[in-house]
Amino acid sequence: MLEDAVYRVRHGRNRRLAIYAEVAVMQKFSEFDLRGSTPRVIADGFHAAEWSAFGTTRLPGTPLVPTSWASDRHIILPLLDSLRSVEAHLDTGIPESRQWCGGRDFADLLEQLMEDIAPPVRASARDTVAMMFSMENDEMKLCHGDFGPHNILISDTGIGLIDPDNLCLGDEALDVAPLLGSYSTGDLKQDFSQELLQRAAAIKRALPLQVAVAADLAGDEGLRNHALNNFATRRGFRSAHAAS
Repeated sequence: MLEDAVYRVRHGRNRRLAIYAEVAVMQKFSEFDLRGSTPRVIADGFHAAEWSAFGTTRLPGTPLVPTSWASDRHIILPLLDSLRSVEAHLDTGIPESRQWCGGRDFADLLEQLMEDIAPPVRASARDTVAMMFSMENDEMKLCHGDFGPHNILISDTGIGLIDPDNLCLGDEALDVAPLLGSYSTGDLKQDFSQELLQRAAAIKRALPLQVAVAADLAGDEGLRNHALNNFATRRGFRSAHAAS
């Protein structure tokens, strides 16, 4: 293995297919003319009995530590703008949104997953997902898929954008949703419309449910249960299996 590299490792079910998909996405991502530097694939997949992996170049820098939107917007907005400016279509190999948690089957997979959770929690989850779908914009843009400060690297030589595992074509609110965890809605209104922020908030509320489905697909029971309980407690329930 190369020392100056980053290795992405997958465990659980479908790990080989997951690695092949991540390699394809990473290779496509590195071709785009983005504002910041991006990693490139240098080892395109190797496998052992319990895991699969691939390697990328290591970018210099440390993750952006959120301070205030006024201070960070000059870093974040150019990256977002460069993503939006990419001419990308489904026939170019970029997947639709939510491929990491079942794609178009997400809602059906979630229904199967929720068969044994408390009925009030199940009803809340259905409402949350229905709201997200009803608010989504049909105009598809290139989205990083996990566009948070933790994936923006700052160094003396510039800015880097890493971990495009969930790169997709979808509602641009997908990339605004992670920002809601680091900056206030009031500050973000300086650069994003109220309607866009509402769509982003709906996506953020449904995130634990998407994580639960992704974990179930990978055979990670612990993460699945943690994500379901995370959703339940955020919605005011005691746990996923005990509503009160």
